[in-house]
Amino acid sequence: MSRVALSVENHVLCTMALSRKLLPEVYNHKLTTLAAYLKIRADNAHRALGDVHVTVQLWNHLYTKVSDRTGIKRPNAALLMAINKKPKCAIDKYLEKVQLNGFLH
Repeated sequence: MSRVALSVENHVLCTMALSRKLLPEVYNHKLTTLAAYLKIRADNAHRALGDVHVTVQLWNHLYTKVSDRTGIKRPNAALLMAINKKPKCAIDKYLEKVQLNGFLH
């Protein structure tokens, strides 16, 4: 990309990173561990399609958790990325602040 003078800014939303912030009580954040913790059926673990099905359900759980904790019906990518950037110890206070004041990015 640099040879043609183009730049790309890819934002990343990682379910593992987000789960570390929103599910700190889980002892590790491997996909199979999270699936078991959340009682997500994990057929064909470590196979592409099986892992995608689990990841979608995990994503839906995390998204709903952010929505419930902030009162925002449809949290946007900017809010989710902001959560990912916060240290674990600051998440509860941050989500309370977002619930009271809304999310301003």
